[in-house]
Amino acid sequence: MQSKHRKPPQTTSNQKLAILRQLAATLGVGALMLALVGGISASAQGADDSILIEADTAELDQVTGTGTYRGRVRISRVDLKIAGERVTIRQNERGQPSSLTIEGNPARFSQAATATQDALEASAQLVEYDAQQEIITLTGNAQVIRGSDEIKASEIRYDRRTGQLQAKGSDQPDGRVRIIFQANGEQPDTP
Repeated sequence: MQSKHRKPPQTTSNQKLAILRQLAATLGVGALMLALVGGISASAQGADDSILIEADTAELDQVTGTGTYRGRVRISRVDLKIAGERVTIRQNERGQPSSLTIEGNPARFSQAATATQDALEASAQLVEYDAQQEIITLTGNAQVIRGSDEIKASEIRYDRRTGQLQAKGSDQPDGRVRIIFQANGEQPDTP
C-alpha cells in the first residue's frame, strides 16, 4: 500500500526563479490599481465590480484630475482592498490614469485569491503606482505575501513592463532583504 503523503521534491534553482517571477507578478496589482485610478463607476461596472471609498474627508479636483482622500481611508472592491491614512489618485490632462499613492502606518492593499493565484497582501509606509511607467514602489517596512511566499525589504520596486523586481535593504537590524519561498506551497514550520 502506497502512502498518501509523499515528501515533495526539493525546489530547484529554476523553480526558485519561477517563484520569484511569480512573486514579482504578484506586484502586478497595478492592473487593479489602474482600474481604480481610471475612475471606474459603479454604473459602468455592475454591482460586483463597484468600488466603495470611505474616508474622513475627500477632495476632488476635476481641473487637475486629482482626488485626495484623508483619514482612515478604505477603498474596496470585491477582489481588492486598500487602506491608508491618505490616498491620492491622479489623472493626466487626457483624463487617463496617472498615479495612485497610498500613505499609512502602514498603507495596505490586498487582492483576493483567483483560480490561478493565491491571495496577496502587501504593506509599506508608502505605496506608489505610476500608471504611465507601470512601476509599483513600496517604501518603508515593505512586505509582500502571496500564499506562503514572502518578501520583506525597506523598498520593493516592480516594473510591470520588464517584469523586473528590485528589493533594497531592510528595516531589520542587519539591513538585509528577506525572501521566503515555500516549496510546492507548503506552509512554513513554526518555531
